[in-house]
Amino acid sequence: MSTPERDVAHDPHADLEQAFIREFLRDQGYLPEELAALPEDEAHRLMVEASKYASARLCAVEARAHWVEEVHGSDS
Repeated sequence: MSTPERDVAHDPHADLEQAFIREFLRDQGYLPEELAALPEDEAHRLMVEASKYASARLCAVEARAHWVEEVHGSDS
């Protein structure tokens, strides 16, 4: 039986993005669940920075993947 979560197309990068956000927060000395205890402006600032970090890391992963495809050619 399918569930509503499984019916929605899953972004293949979503899990990696969340991992990068957790990595950034950990490097800043926080766990994601601790953000709720911070002042709203501080939590927002951290999440903006974490999102920028995750976006940059995802871009690097995608660029590397495209480069590998280019170097090795495509069989399709």
